[in-house]
Amino acid sequence: MRWGKERAITFSLICVLACGLAGPQLIHEASATESSNTKSTSTGGIRFGIDREEYDAQARAAMQVDPVVAAHIGAIRKIALDEPASLEEPGPDVLVFDVEGSRGEGRVTARFITVSATAEALGPGMLVMADGTEHAIEGDAGALAAEHEGHGHDVESGIALGEDIFTRQAREAAQRYPLVQEHIGRIERFVIDAIATGEAPGMDEFVFDIAGSVGRGQLLAEFITVDADTERLGKGVLTLADGRELPFAGEAPYPRERRADDGDGIPETFATQDGIFVLQASAAMQAHPVIQRHIGDIREARFDREVSWALPGDRYSFYLVGSKGEGRVVAEFITVDADSERLGDGELVMADGRTHALKSP
Repeated sequence: MRWGKERAITFSLICVLACGLAGPQLIHEASATESSNTKSTSTGGIRFGIDREEYDAQARAAMQVDPVVAAHIGAIRKIALDEPASLEEPGPDVLVFDVEGSRGEGRVTARFITVSATAEALGPGMLVMADGTEHAIEGDAGALAAEHEGHGHDVESGIALGEDIFTRQAREAAQRYPLVQEHIGRIERFVIDAIATGEAPGMDEFVFDIAGSVGRGQLLAEFITVDADTERLGKGVLTLADGRELPFAGEAPYPRERRADDGDGIPETFATQDGIFVLQASAAMQAHPVIQRHIGDIREARFDREVSWALPGDRYSFYLVGSKGEGRVVAEFITVDADSERLGDGELVMADGRTHALKSP
């Protein structure tokens, strides 16, 4: 599961559900008759008008379709509600989520607007990336207009207006696949099922409700990021409206994904000395105070590709030659956005053997 399983069903919650309220209806502990729209600092946390796991799924879906979140976070992999920070924010429906995705991570502070019993919409707020960069969120215009007019809002229209980058690329990948063309035809509806996606076992597995000129069904599949503009359809299952399940192997890897023929076992897509990652990583190292103090102005940054490939996680190895000295950096590099990296925790080992710890700023 990608979300926690907090299923505290209390008498207050049952009363809220009976009244047809869903979303972040924040309930007072004292009694079921108190206002269900106000945060309470006396309860020690936030209570929701629906199952917490279901609400997390709705909140994730609301953030995923926002163009600002999609541009800077990408395909959302993980969300976590910061309850203390949410309680400190003014307004009964302003929440704070830490969000991690395929393009970066940050914190969303925004209104979450209940548009139906099964959907939330993101209202005005702010996305603050891990490096402190701020991006204003305007919110779902349709949901805000419907709220102003005092009536509901069709969530599917909001998705259609604000289809995020990942969904668009996933849709294009699905449309390319022959099995989808045969049984679905030209795709006319392609909407992520946030709850089913949360229950999918793989981190790269997503579930979409899909309909087209020939048929409709549900698509559960891996989506592999090839580059900033392309997702590739991996293995999965297309379940048609009549219940038939059609497993498929997915698209073949793109040439730039295949392993090099030099026998080193390192994919061609892994960073190279003349690639954009090394340029961005060099800039990140140059900006770090420990590097400035002991290496000085970087004159050469030699990327150790083999060692880096063997390192766990997002750790990479560089040998630096500078105006003050030279040494090896082994550290984590964190993608901030499409144009920059940030140096995380690691160490600098100078040519004379002295070691200096590197801490993420």
